[in-house]
Amino acid sequence: VGVLELIDVHLGEGDAERTRAGLHGAAARAGAILAFGQDVSVHARYDQARVVVSFEDDFLGGGPEQVRAAREFTKNRRVRGTTQEMNRLYVVESSPTPTGAMADHRLAKRSEDVGNVVRALAAKLGVATSTPTKGLDPATTRFVDALAKDLQSAGGASIVTCGPTQMPYVHALVHAFNTKLGAFGKAMRLLPPVECLPQDK
Repeated sequence: VGVLELIDVHLGEGDAERTRAGLHGAAARAGAILAFGQDVSVHARYDQARVVVSFEDDFLGGGPEQVRAAREFTKNRRVRGTTQEMNRLYVVESSPTPTGAMADHRLAKRSEDVGNVVRALAAKLGVATSTPTKGLDPATTRFVDALAKDLQSAGGASIVTCGPTQMPYVHALVHAFNTKLGAFGKAMRLLPPVECLPQDK
């Protein structure tokens, strides 16, 4: 799937617009359509990943797949027998969550600033965007540099996820990351949409 050149689509930057989009799944659907030309569901196989990245996606703290996600994720947190390396979790979030509490590397950002971190990561991974990255503080720069290095090392054994309150262009870029890294078909799968007739409210 060719999704390396994406147009940033801003459907409103305010908290109200962001919350409404998240509640109805509109942003995730719009991001999938931007990236793939159609609505899809993404299935993450956390037990197949060496590096997991969450952009405001509390996958360990809630949702219909919480139990499965927690079981698969913690499977690779154990060092035993021939397994001498744990997976690594990076989290960018605006408020504390159970997923953030488990993170090896956590970056606190306002929800509206998460997209700028995603664009900075896109530049490091060679994924084109139409909007330049705003200046980053030194701590964020170090975080993005380390994250990009880990993702490039892990390749297809990577999972990058995005929470429902992020904007469509953030979801689209996250899809582009997973495609670039070769995660689809390995640590991630694309499935038909869960909703039979999805409609924005």
